[in-house]
Amino acid sequence: MYKNSDREKVAIVIITHKEGLKEHEKISLDFLEKNLMKYDKFLIIRKSHNKIDPRFKKLKFKVMRLDDKYFTSKGHDKLMKGVYFYNLFKDYEYILKHELDCLVFKDQLDYFCSLGYDYIGAPSIRNQIKKIKNVNRIKIRNGGFSLRKVKSFINVAKKDEKSNRFWFMRFYLENFFWFTLFRIRGLITRKRTLDATFTFAEDIFWSIGAKKINPNFKVASFYMALSFSFENNIPLCLKMNNNNLPFGCHAFQCEKNLKEWKKIESIKYMLNNI
Repeated sequence: MYKNSDREKVAIVIITHKEGLKEHEKISLDFLEKNLMKYDKFLIIRKSHNKIDPRFKKLKFKVMRLDDKYFTSKGHDKLMKGVYFYNLFKDYEYILKHELDCLVFKDQLDYFCSLGYDYIGAPSIRNQIKKIKNVNRIKIRNGGFSLRKVKSFINVAKKDEKSNRFWFMRFYLENFFWFTLFRIRGLITRKRTLDATFTFAEDIFWSIGAKKINPNFKVASFYMALSFSFENNIPLCLKMNNNNLPFGCHAFQCEKNLKEWKKIESIKYMLNNI
């Protein structure tokens, strides 16, 4: 539908509900410009969005406008779990979801596409953890910077709609204790609403729920996901990735993360403005 040439099998997709760019978002685009300019790029914005930052034109983003209902937290989550969004990119084999709090350190996009995974994102590792005894227990792959195989996502999303999300009930029953404890903790400490507390984020769905619906859905293993992206606990991630930078990262501007990223000689000069 939007594909420029047969040689391209992946598109970079940025979704934003805001007009204008914060300083860390400009830096995110600087890294993208440095490393991923050869790929098709799409900016998804609200229909009511008035002003588009000129940086996106400079970087040759194509603009797609969607209904405003998809730009709330709940609406975005629904969009990212549904068939409608992935059908927009059905002429591509993959999309790279790139939020504006991500950094790309090098061009490994073709390489990760070649591996054949359906979903790759950073392993979800809390900052408090000092050592991981069993990496297989870390099942969540963060969606903010993630590679998604379009056809596989469409197939799972279609089945999920037809199955009335029975996977959710199965997952809840299989993980009753930790699920209940974690969600109640979020309700109390983070002052979330009941609806938000007992709703699965879209990256949890694609990390765990998709495989419940399609057992052949391939989510990247812990170490493969780590080589793809970091999110939190940068020192531990670096150590476990043999002190190598990943392809990219998510949530780089968060205080603890930014402090650690500024210690990396090869990139710290690009982070001086924040």
